[in-house]
Amino acid sequence: MPITHIHTYLVPPGKNVDQLEAIAGATLPHKGQLFDVLEGVYSTSKAECNVEISFNNDPDGKQHNACRDLLLKYVGGPTQLRGSELALKLQSVSDRRSGLGLFFLIAGDEGSKKRLVLSRFPTKEAISAELTGGALNIEFLEKVFMRNASSYKAAIYEDASLKTGFWT
Repeated sequence: MPITHIHTYLVPPGKNVDQLEAIAGATLPHKGQLFDVLEGVYSTSKAECNVEISFNNDPDGKQHNACRDLLLKYVGGPTQLRGSELALKLQSVSDRRSGLGLFFLIAGDEGSKKRLVLSRFPTKEAISAELTGGALNIEFLEKVFMRNASSYKAAIYEDASLKTGFWT
């Protein structure tokens, strides 16, 4: 199994916000239905994350990027605390239009390469309908996070070198 660590964070918007809300995080087990969904995100990320992005150099032209440093720190030793630094970075650039998001960090080994998939599921409202003993129970759910092809966001970084890689 290539996935080694999964951490998740509830990330409220923080860009242009007077008082930041706290970010809650958790380490997820490698079993169950949620793991199955995230394993699908991880395994299809190379095909689905098909928009090239890369980090800019420092303003002085040197090949250094603070966000990349956070990625490398996490991939070098994935912990919930290290992942929370990436969640804080996401919060700092998420505005109210983006809303509350559920942010996942999925780390794994692909042969000699390290892979990190970052994924954010947006919050939606939903209605739950369950048939119990012949009666229909309807419930409004406020915070539902869904992986929808048109609304969730993901990025993949993969390289064999933690020193010179993870630029694209």
